[in-house]
Amino acid sequence: MTPELTLRSIPNAIDEAGTVHAFVENLFFGAGFNAYSLQNKLRADDQLIRNEVSGWLGQIRREIANREDAYRKENLVEPTRDHPFPDRSVLAKARQFADLQREVEAVETAIRNAPVPVKDRIWQRHRDETDTANDLINLDLAIASEAVRLMRQTVEAGDDVFSLSFQGLHTLLRERESMLSVLSQL
Repeated sequence: MTPELTLRSIPNAIDEAGTVHAFVENLFFGAGFNAYSLQNKLRADDQLIRNEVSGWLGQIRREIANREDAYRKENLVEPTRDHPFPDRSVLAKARQFADLQREVEAVETAIRNAPVPVKDRIWQRHRDETDTANDLINLDLAIASEAVRLMRQTVEAGDDVFSLSFQGLHTLLRERESMLSVLSQL
């Protein structure tokens, strides 16, 4: 059973700083941005989670690349006069490794560049950004759980990494995108 991923809360030392806290808050509010507001903390958490998941997918991609290198070294022999061209099935499997790496890279890029709520004062009047950010965090945690499952599956798969399915990540990304869609906000 997969352990559930949760975020832990780290107390912020500036919250108890009194006058310093008020001064820093005035600086941020004067610039129109408060780094310590709940919405901005949730935005930062969202980005941190997605960056970490992208890193995990990068590890999966590197592992697949290592397996491809090992496969090529073992199965692609030097051409000889009798066999000037490599076996087509060996080349086909090597291409499958490359295709799988491209798929992992595409998912990794989609997660890293996933849309976030627009920081727009007009939209802020019509929606509670804290609720949206919390929903995004929950979706990001589901994406992280799916990435952890894929990492485990990559390790357990041995040379049969072609059974990896990224459909769960694609589904969660579509759900995340639809949550931020203008039509879903109306």
